[in-house]
Amino acid sequence: MPDYPKEVQGKIDYLSKYKLDDTQKEFNILHMYPQELAFPNGFYDSMFFNLHLFNEINMTKRILKYHDELRFDTFIDIQIIRIFADGSTIIKFKSMHRCSTGQSITIE
Repeated sequence: MPDYPKEVQGKIDYLSKYKLDDTQKEFNILHMYPQELAFPNGFYDSMFFNLHLFNEINMTKRILKYHDELRFDTFIDIQIIRIFADGSTIIKFKSMHRCSTGQSITIE
């Protein structure tokens, strides 16, 4: 991992305050962490990613591994999309959401 300025590292370290909860159903923040090329077991033009689902109210997170697509089921109230210094992509919503999983993840 590269050396970041302390102001940047502090923002990255903040995520460690969330407690892991594999039963978490609702979230309002997603972090997508790219892993490796999905070829030949996924979409050939995609990367597999690990998805971290964060619930800001409960300060909990759930981790879903090795998916290659994120779908939005209906109108979703996205507030922010940003690429972070560590290469992850954040998607923050204005309200809580749920997801269903297979090879693709559908946000409901």
